[in-house]
Amino acid sequence: MRDDGGWSTDPPNVNVASGGASVGQQVGFIGVQIVHQGPGYEPTDDSPEELFRSAKAYLADGSSSEASRRFDDVWIRGLVNSEVGYYRALAILRGRPFDQLETEDFEKLRTAFAEAAPGRRSPWSEALWVVKELVQCLAEQETQDGTLDTDRFQKLLGRYHALPPDRREEITRHLGMMLHGATQDLWDAELAEEIRASRMSDDRRSRVPLFFEPDPVAPRLIQPLPSPAGVKTWATLLAGSVGVLASGALILHTAWAVNPIRAVVAGLLCMGGLAVAVPVGLNVRYLARRRAAKEQETIGAAYTPTATNEFAAEIGQLINQQFDEAFPADPIDDHRASQFIAARKARLHREVIGHYHPPEVSANGLNWLIRWHAHHALREWRTGQALAFRAALQPPRANTRRLAAAVAATTLGAVLGLPPAAQAHTAVTGLALVLLALGARACWKSSWVYDEHHRHTDDQVTLAERYQQEREAFGEEQARLAARPENPEMARWLDYDKDYVRTQAMKQYTLKNLDVISHFILAEPAEGCRSARLTGGPPRYSAYRMRLFLLTHKGIRQVELHLDFATGAQNYECRTVFRYDAIASIDTEPRTVRPRGRRQVASPEGGGTANQPPRPILRHSL
Repeated sequence: MRDDGGWSTDPPNVNVASGGASVGQQVGFIGVQIVHQGPGYEPTDDSPEELFRSAKAYLADGSSSEASRRFDDVWIRGLVNSEVGYYRALAILRGRPFDQLETEDFEKLRTAFAEAAPGRRSPWSEALWVVKELVQCLAEQETQDGTLDTDRFQKLLGRYHALPPDRREEITRHLGMMLHGATQDLWDAELAEEIRASRMSDDRRSRVPLFFEPDPVAPRLIQPLPSPAGVKTWATLLAGSVGVLASGALILHTAWAVNPIRAVVAGLLCMGGLAVAVPVGLNVRYLARRRAAKEQETIGAAYTPTATNEFAAEIGQLINQQFDEAFPADPIDDHRASQFIAARKARLHREVIGHYHPPEVSANGLNWLIRWHAHHALREWRTGQALAFRAALQPPRANTRRLAAAVAATTLGAVLGLPPAAQAHTAVTGLALVLLALGARACWKSSWVYDEHHRHTDDQVTLAERYQQEREAFGEEQARLAARPENPEMARWLDYDKDYVRTQAMKQYTLKNLDVISHFILAEPAEGCRSARLTGGPPRYSAYRMRLFLLTHKGIRQVELHLDFATGAQNYECRTVFRYDAIASIDTEPRTVRPRGRRQVASPEGGGTANQPPRPILRHSL
């Protein structure tokens, strides 16, 4: 704990795999608090119904003081019924011993309990009656020297068990601190098994780790690099093509004057040869260049991520973590595999930082995509698909034969056509040859547009296929995270953990509730835990350091333990017993969070500055 009593919002960057959470679920997150988007705590309009929904959300998350304030506003604004009265009573009583209730609290309870009158029977009034009867039992116990009317309390328990499961859970969670002595003994005896079963209910072990995973960012379709061919390139290609055609026409025209048949044969051979040689030759060259580029991209690029900003550095860290997890040193440990991994990481880093940008995209939100690419790369390497391009980009032997035949036909046509052309007009033939050389050179220099056109087309197909695979993986990730628990579920499990810790500690100390004057539990984030919260809600942690204080007539029993929140496993660290005369003072301070994350001690109204709405109290510090 820091000197100011606060805790860091951002847990250390430690990846922990615990209990039912596999390393694959835990690895690859930047050590910052994850914030989930969800239904807001604040009302969406000014209606009492929206304010009531907001107050219930705060109560479900354990923020009873803020919930109580809002329930009071709902009541003042005229939304008065047994449901509102029930939840208002729970908010007043939550987390408070009976002897700490003030006169104002009893007055609010009296107005709320009025909705449980016999003439207003409903499911909510029945639950409110149970709360009312429990308070009255406790009040009588206080006035009768701790003597409990067991018959009345047993009747209360009978009507409690007749309530729907959701109402029983709410009453058990929120009113635990109200009970003491014989009342607590009877309550614990009745509800011990229910608390034990509810504590790990609803598949908690596998669902809790999902709460600490970020909302996935949807994949984006990456567009291939556009062709750099401009007007100048196309003009050069057009001029070269015109030059070649013009020179061929001049040569054939001059050769026609000497030997028309020979000129026709030469022309047909040249045109036929060029018609085959040009596209086949360009295709052979494109495949060779494409293969060389893929070779460089697949096993020839070194991975040195450029951390030009914090986002790029975080992406580089996630890529390293996920690829290290996907590619264990054994059984893949050879030079080619290392080259392949480095090249794939380099390409992925370049693509991610080029197409996803903060602040609308967080690095953690892309972790699922990086993880998918890492495991996809592993599958490609193990199945041989990573190097399948070598065979796919190998020119067919038939193309090689066609190219050789086309070159031979063109050469033969030139041999047949040039002598008659030179014999008819040497100067014109010489000019045609110069024009042919210049045109062929211009065409060759600008022929890379063919490569770029096909490269762009192939990249479009490849990236579209990959985008489709990413969309399918994104759907699977969303389906997996659909089981993520809601914030109220996290709060409910934590409340049951506190009850369980208290009962176990009392068994270990062989204490009965009559021996305990009061108790309280401080749940703090454990070192190295992960943190997540709903927007506007209190932070939740993957592991807690709990400190339980049992105030007995002979002194204080203190228990400290580490709790893995997913599995509920407890690791007791120390137990301490000390007398009251060793204590100067002890108090807990409610704390709010300022916009920049700094802690401040809350005022009785919930903190905040002048002319600003009060900030809800999210946690307490010892």
